[in-house]
Amino acid sequence: MKGAADGGVLVPHSETRFPGYDSEEKSLDAEVLRDYIFGQHVAEYMRTLEEEDEEKYKKQFSRFIAAGVSADDLEGMYAEAHKKIRANPEFVKKERTPLTDEQKAQLKKFKSQKRNLKQRKDRIRQKIAAFERKFE
Repeated sequence: MKGAADGGVLVPHSETRFPGYDSEEKSLDAEVLRDYIFGQHVAEYMRTLEEEDEEKYKKQFSRFIAAGVSADDLEGMYAEAHKKIRANPEFVKKERTPLTDEQKAQLKKFKSQKRNLKQRKDRIRQKIAAFERKFE
């Protein structure tokens, strides 16, 4: 939402939904909200994970590590991104290159084709036959 607001889009919202809002006092802690906007919650998680589980840290933040971004650099990275958005909020759609046949073949397909009744019954017959052969 921050990026949309920076770009000039009017987004109806209520401060009660922001991090840092205290429902008992009915007030917003601006410092907590600022920390979330600049990714300090992610930086804190990075530090914790780096201390506790180095393997998981390297797996989860591999792109940050490859780009040379550490937990201390996150605030500067977000500040720079906000500055660029304010300088030019115009969205420019990138041209996508179509996938090659080789790339399409490497894509995983998670949803299997549904079987009709005849195919399901035939599969059951095959399983029963394999089970019977196993105990002969």
